[in-house]
Amino acid sequence: MKLKIAEVSLDNGNVELIFDGLMQKEDFNLILEKFAKIKGVKVVKETEDELGKACLLSYGEFEFVLVYSSDSFVWNYVYAVKKENHKLLKKLCENFAEII
Repeated sequence: MKLKIAEVSLDNGNVELIFDGLMQKEDFNLILEKFAKIKGVKVVKETEDELGKACLLSYGEFEFVLVYSSDSFVWNYVYAVKKENHKLLKKLCENFAEII
């Protein structure tokens, strides 16, 4: 089963990929498992508090962050550390998700 991702452009110029329908903290681990199955993806650092969870991942020299946030909205999303790597992140996500 492929996950669905919506691409969202924020006011600050950042672009995030939001996992459609995956709005629980438990879904974070499901998404993390999907990334872990991609050869070359490594967990660099993971952090968690009462409002969220984040994981810095790498794929070669390319770094991206998977986030669960329940601050004002509840969602799981991913973004590239460097904006210019957003297209690479989308391509990586297409291994297990459909961009809607």
